[in-house]
Amino acid sequence: MTYNYDIYEDCEGDAYTEDRKGCRIHIKYDNGENSPREWDNAGTIVYWHRNFTIGDMKIDKNWTISRRENIVLPVYIYQHGGITINTTGFSCRWDSGQVGWIYISKKDAVANWGKIRCTKAVEERAKNHLIGEIKTLDNFFTGNIYGYVIEFPDGSEDSLWGYYPGNNKKPYYDGCLKEAQGFVDSWTSRRA
Repeated sequence: MTYNYDIYEDCEGDAYTEDRKGCRIHIKYDNGENSPREWDNAGTIVYWHRNFTIGDMKIDKNWTISRRENIVLPVYIYQHGGITINTTGFSCRWDSGQVGWIYISKKDAVANWGKIRCTKAVEERAKNHLIGEIKTLDNFFTGNIYGYVIEFPDGSEDSLWGYYPGNNKKPYYDGCLKEAQGFVDSWTSRRA
């Protein structure tokens, strides 16, 4: 399936810049070419939005799924200029509403997080995982993906892209910046 997510403007410039041990680290916005839905996901997103590819399969709004055999969460959208999604809903009744579902079969949930049967604990782990998949896709939709470029004293550069935010208040801090700092520290220690 081909995804077309040209729904947020390109972000130019640096999200953050830091000088470290003679090098300059630039944290930049990554305009992400590959949707997280192209990864190996446990959940399946079905949706009925007419303008955007929100998930894995477009369905009719009257589509139904067995809750006896599946763990199912709603997917909501807030659309006003760009889009953002979640599993809990938004307070704006004009520009938001349910747009689909994310689900995993109970059999697959047991295979991933259980032993023999689908217990409450397995269901809770599966729901948390599905929520994480929606948060990751939301970061993709909102352009909240980062990469780093390191400028070395000799004028050469190195870079790495595709960092999704962790739980820190600075979305690039947990993975991207720490990785770049570690790379600079390692590079300078090898040169000493």
